[in-house]
Amino acid sequence: TTEHFMLLSGLSPDGRVLLYDTEQPTGQNMYALRVNDTEAQPTNLAPSGHSDWGGRFSPDGRWISYASDQSGRAEVYVMPYPGPGGRWQISPDGGEEPRWSADGTEIFYLRLDGTLMAARVESSGAGFAVRGVEALFRTQISDTTGWRFDVAPDGQRFLVTATAGGEEIESIQLITNWTSLLEER
Repeated sequence: TTEHFMLLSGLSPDGRVLLYDTEQPTGQNMYALRVNDTEAQPTNLAPSGHSDWGGRFSPDGRWISYASDQSGRAEVYVMPYPGPGGRWQISPDGGEEPRWSADGTEIFYLRLDGTLMAARVESSGAGFAVRGVEALFRTQISDTTGWRFDVAPDGQRFLVTATAGGEEIESIQLITNWTSLLEER
């Protein structure tokens, strides 16, 4: 058998559709699954033959942003959900880990050099357009698995997993029963 793993990446605004990725020796695939339907089968959302991962629903549930290596490097794309339709490239020079603003007018993502980017986007009917992309700030993003940043609902603050001074922590101490140490004082 071929080993693979599953990574949950998003949930639709109505809580009915779960997005997840599977990693297999041939690459990553992105799937949607209706969670309250016992007969539901997973749908491969981007069966391009390339790796597609990290899907996130737009606030209105009509779009999914995700990363793909179809161009030869990681780029951020948007596609309609549940389809049909095309896909639109959001990042002009590499990107991954897209996050939507609460109002759906911006997509934040990490450029491959660790710069946090903001793309102003607009949808109308079945169409989608990028109205501008700007660099927000350079991060000292840590090289961890999973999501490495998130955006506050107001789109003005970010939580970023970063290394302290660019160095990795070698060890961590966990103190249990620490309240008893206070009683000894």
